[in-house]
Amino acid sequence: MNTPPINLNSSVIDDDKQKAEAFNDYFASQSNIDDSNKLLPEEDIPPDRQLSSIVFETYEVKDILQTLNVNKASGPDAISGRSRLGQIYHARIRTESSSLRDHLYQKNLESDPFCKCKQIETSEHFLLNCPIYHRTREALFVNLVGTLNIDTLLHCDPNITDIDNKNNFLNVQDYILKTKRFTK
Repeated sequence: MNTPPINLNSSVIDDDKQKAEAFNDYFASQSNIDDSNKLLPEEDIPPDRQLSSIVFETYEVKDILQTLNVNKASGPDAISGRSRLGQIYHARIRTESSSLRDHLYQKNLESDPFCKCKQIETSEHFLLNCPIYHRTREALFVNLVGTLNIDTLLHCDPNITDIDNKNNFLNVQDYILKTKRFTK
């Protein structure tokens, strides 16, 4: 939404940033309070150095616990509970401790490293190349920001913001879950 040009002191402002600054200056001038001859109150209230005792009843704790979302990951709300399993699979792929056949083969837990598509099933193969997950991968690629390679999918892209990296990780984790590759 564009604001029309502003006529300020006989000059026309049409740049959005300059218009915003003009509005800001105007509203700031309207809200200035002259407090040059005012003194701060001289109340001498000592700070409380000790918390009063806090008492919880068992039913209060129980009520609060019942409101918690059991599907949410522990930690701050920025961590999505819906993708906890995706986070686990993502970390396992990153550390090469997943059930991808090459990871198992490297640990002598599988007789061969081959995917159902006859290629070696590495992290890169699963995330970027496997034809079995082509359609699911297309949806992933549409939502990613920054450089697209195995390092940025597993770790981070240092050239994009933390928010974009977080969103990329959530999209990779959604991809991992949607492939159902790690479900039994």
